[in-house]
Amino acid sequence: GFSDIFGDIFGEVFGGGTRHGRPRQQRGDDLQYNLTIGFEEALLGKEEKISLRRPEECTDCRGTGARGGRVKRCDACGGSGQVRFQQGPFSIGRTCGQCKGEGQVVANPCPTCSGRGSVMREKTLSVKIPAGIDTGMRLRVSGEGNLGHNGGPSGDLYVLVTVKPHEYFTREGDHISCHATIPFTMAILGGRIEVSTIKGHAQLDIQAGTQHGKIYRLKGLGFPNLRGHGLGDQLVHIKISIPTKLTSAQRTLLEEYAKTDTTTSGAGSGSLFDKVRVLFE
Repeated sequence: GFSDIFGDIFGEVFGGGTRHGRPRQQRGDDLQYNLTIGFEEALLGKEEKISLRRPEECTDCRGTGARGGRVKRCDACGGSGQVRFQQGPFSIGRTCGQCKGEGQVVANPCPTCSGRGSVMREKTLSVKIPAGIDTGMRLRVSGEGNLGHNGGPSGDLYVLVTVKPHEYFTREGDHISCHATIPFTMAILGGRIEVSTIKGHAQLDIQAGTQHGKIYRLKGLGFPNLRGHGLGDQLVHIKISIPTKLTSAQRTLLEEYAKTDTTTSGAGSGSLFDKVRVLFE
């Protein structure tokens, strides 16, 4: 009603922060925990145990701050949490300065928590790391933040994830990327190579005429999509190795081939080695 609204407005103006003498509940603060995991752990997912130190309700006083949980009614406000005074035609309520709006005071503080109502404790939590998680993503653990005030709910715990880089693989969205170097003869003639994957080794067929920078796909060897859209692939980026030293027999054979090669028209009359270099450039 009108009187409730009127009382609330004046309570806020004069610093009351209470309604009908009852202190307002306040939600506890959120906490953040920084977690670093390996590349393979991000791919496969895992159950991670984390330990954090935070204030928890004192069990000896049940969070009241008083020895044995026994608190005393505030004499200044009669337990209402507010003191009232007359200003003209209005009766205005103000938060009690003695009990800070609690309506009760601690006459004999709890020795365990020194009257604070909470003690610092270390707690171990089990956090499920989903397969496919990436650096910068946060996991919310509901209710595992700081304690609330005046009976309010606890905050949440946010686990901020960092994925360590891999010595061989990199990540491109849901795909895993790597490089494979092949000799220029295989690039021309084709062949088969063995490449490393997160799950072991796989055979990859190289097509004849493969160009430098071509990307081959190994289906389903990437990260699982967090929204359930299947698996990414492994992308193999091809690099072609050009020899810097040739035997006289190798040079003779290549130069003989160069005389009949018409694919590098305008590249000059140099050796095939030079013509291959022109192609890659």
